Amino acid sequence: MDQKTASGASLERRKTDSRLMAVLDTVVDAVITIDENGTIQSFNRSAERIFGFMAQEVLGRNVNILMPEPYHSEHDRYLQNYLSTGVKKIIGIGREVTGKRRDGSTFPMELAVSESWVGDQRIFTGIIRDITERRRAELEREALIAELEEKNAEMERFTYTVSHDLKSPLITIRGFLGHLEKDVAAGNEVRMKEDIRHIQEAVVRMQTLLDELLTLSRIGRISNPPREIDMGELARQAAEQVAGRIAQGKIDVVIAPDLPKACGDPPRIYEVLQNLIDNAAKFMGDEPRPRIEIGARREGTQNVFFIRDNGTGIDPRYHQKIFGLFERLDAATEGTGIGLALVKRIVEVHGGRIWVESDLGRGATFFFTLPQGESHGPQS
Repeated sequence: MDQKTASGASLERRKTDSRLMAVLDTVVDAVITIDENGTIQSFNRSAERIFGFMAQEVLGRNVNILMPEPYHSEHDRYLQNYLSTGVKKIIGIGREVTGKRRDGSTFPMELAVSESWVGDQRIFTGIIRDITERRRAELEREALIAELEEKNAEMERFTYTVSHDLKSPLITIRGFLGHLEKDVAAGNEVRMKEDIRHIQEAVVRMQTLLDELLTLSRIGRISNPPREIDMGELARQAAEQVAGRIAQGKIDVVIAPDLPKACGDPPRIYEVLQNLIDNAAKFMGDEPRPRIEIGARREGTQNVFFIRDNGTGIDPRYHQKIFGLFERLDAATEGTGIGLALVKRIVEVHGGRIWVESDLGRGATFFFTLPQGESHGPQS
C-alpha cells in the first residue's frame, strides 16, 4: 500500500470513528470501550455525565479508575484470567456492580460487557446504566412494605382489642344491668348501689380506651406548631398530674435542675413524660425506697432524656414488645396497653427514638431523644 493510499485509509478510519462517537454520544447509557490491557479507548458523553470524568481525562488510562476496591485492584487479574482461560464471568452477562465517580463516591450500576474484534484488535465494550434512583425507589418500596406490614399487624391487634377489650366492659355493663333489675325488684338498695358502681367503672374504662385510641390515631395528623420546650418545667407538671399515685406509693421523684430544652409540640411531649412517670410509679413493686429520676445526658450532638426507676424492672425479652399496641406484660395490671405505644409514636413523629434498658428486679430506664431547643444542655 503506497503512502497516499495509507493516508486515505487513515483519514477514512478517523471519519468512521468520529461518526461512531457522534452516534454513541446520543446514547442515554454510558458506553466505554477498552482493549485487552484494560486501557480505555472511548468514553461517551453519558459516561462523562455518570462518572464525572471528561473523556480526555480517562482515555489511555486503565478502566479500573472507575471501580472502587476491591474491584479496582482485582480487575486486571479478572481480565487476564479470561484471556488465558476463555471462561466468561461478566462478558455476555448483565449484572449489577458498583462504580466510582471522579469525586470518589460510589453508586450502583448495571453493566453489560460484549467482546468484538476490529481488525486484529480485540475490543471490550461496556454498556453502563446508573441505577441509583431505581435502587433508592426499591429501598423506599421495601420500607413502605415493612411499614404497611407493621400497620396491618397493628390493625389486627386493634381489631382484637375492639372485639375483646371493648367487649369486656360491655359484658360487665350488661351483666350488672341484669343484677340491677333484680335488685330493684327486690328493693335491695345496697346491692343497687354496688351494681351502679360496677356499671360506672365499666363505662369509665370504655371511655378511657376510646379516648386513648382516638389520641393514638391523631398522632402525626393533628399537631401544634413546634416550639421550644422547658423540659424541666414540663416534667414537674407531668409529675404533678401523677401526684396521687406518687403519694400513695411514697415515691421520691427527682428532676435534674439542668434539663436541656427541646423543640416540639408541648402537649404531646407532656403526654410522653406523664405516661413514663406514671408507668414508673405503677411498677415499683415492694421497693422499700421507691425513686424516680428524670434527667438527660449528652450523646454526640444529641440530648438523651431519661426516666429511671428502681422498681420491678422488665425482662430483656420484652424490651421491644412493650412498645407494641395493646401489649401488657401483666394482664392484671391496670391500663389499656396503649400508653407506651402512644409514647413511641409521639417521639418518632418528632424525629426521635425511644428505648428501654432494664433487668428484672433492677428497675428500668426509658430513654428518648427529641430535637434540640436553643439551650443544648449538659455537655458530659
